[in-house]
Amino acid sequence: MIGDRLYTDIRMARDAGIRSVLVLTVETSEKDLDASEVKPDHVVPSVAEIDVFP
Repeated sequence: MIGDRLYTDIRMARDAGIRSVLVLTVETSEKDLDASEVKPDHVVPSVAEIDVFP
């Protein structure tokens, strides 16, 4: 799951048992991530940083 919201996108991925990628945006900053109990598997500054074809 790729998303920019900790309490919806990333929590849903956690609840479903799948990997999550948090994209830092105006919606969620590093400060928000540090303060949250919900943690993604990966964090990227932009969707352009996601390499889905290794």
